Amino acid sequence: MKENKNIMRNEIQKRLDDETWDFRIAGAVMEKRKRGKFRLAYGLSFSSLAAAASLFIIMSTFINGGQQSLRYDSFISEQVRGTYGTVFASSAPTTDYSPDDDMLSMQSIDSTIDDALAMR
Repeated sequence: MKENKNIMRNEIQKRLDDETWDFRIAGAVMEKRKRGKFRLAYGLSFSSLAAAASLFIIMSTFINGGQQSLRYDSFISEQVRGTYGTVFASSAPTTDYSPDDDMLSMQSIDSTIDDALAMR
């Protein structure tokens, strides 16, 4: 135990007397502080850049969003109108439509349901 204490004291004394050890430690401390300042500056600049980019995206969406929807509304309406005309108007029967047809259909559905419940 005493041997270890003597070795430790000798090493401490050797380092206290050595100027190059002081310069190495001082250089390492300065390098670490410089690195810390660089990281802080880099982090702040990156976060401010990210905030500015998100603000720009949000503002451009709000400002140009209405104009884009107006620009595409007529195009979309024309597409929907054309599709509706092609699908529904061209396949519609040529006979006259009567609201009584729906009532007859509903009555047949009701009778089917009643028959199914009775069988149950």
